[in-house]
Amino acid sequence: QTSDELKLRDKLKQISYLLQKEGLSDVQIDQYHMSMIQYQRLNEHYEDALKICELVLKSTGYGDSTGNPVFSGCGFLYNMNTLFEKFILKSVEAIIPQQFKVQKNNKVRLLHEVDASKTKNESKSKNVVRPDVVIQDYDEKIRLIIDAKYKENIDANDFYQSLAYSLAYDCPVILLHPQFNEEEIYHYKLAESDHSMYERVSIFTNTVNFEKEDSDNYIASIQESIKKTVIPILTSQENNSSPTLQT
Repeated sequence: QTSDELKLRDKLKQISYLLQKEGLSDVQIDQYHMSMIQYQRLNEHYEDALKICELVLKSTGYGDSTGNPVFSGCGFLYNMNTLFEKFILKSVEAIIPQQFKVQKNNKVRLLHEVDASKTKNESKSKNVVRPDVVIQDYDEKIRLIIDAKYKENIDANDFYQSLAYSLAYDCPVILLHPQFNEEEIYHYKLAESDHSMYERVSIFTNTVNFEKEDSDNYIASIQESIKKTVIPILTSQENNSSPTLQT
């Protein structure tokens, strides 16, 4: 058990003790008891919590939109970072033009050991990372890297990682994250550098709006918004021009 689990167990024991002091006792419940609950003004604020309890009792969960089978266990505990990354990957595969492909098992070696007696492949790799989406053409040239971040704000570490990707593979990087407030579309270059370095580094940040009104084509409408970011950047790579992003 982790330290957080132990702390939670201790907290639950404390709550149970306080309730017993008030004359309350533990009651074994099952799915039948949950179905008998009637929500009224005095207990309606417990409804969301009780629905989560019902998921636990039923040992049910949710399927994701990436084509994976429904997973067992409690759905609200599913790792949202992983789900968001899978959704972005499947969306990009669905919208990129035929002249590009998404690279599988996309390990990126940022550093390798300098040893004159070894070839580059024999040297030890450091900081081997896996970008969420790597798009390349059929000449195996990497054209674009996309990193999905399930967070409200992009922080300095995200930019440092993107900078390393952009320099290592001489391609733009897009940081996609969910839209919590206002829509965000930004394009970043190095503030001070020589001309060649300035041209090589290109980092974009863009939000993905999941509060779409078109419920009949919900997934398609989200993928269309991702397409409006990805396609102009890929096209600019082919034409050696500056991308014009759509809002």
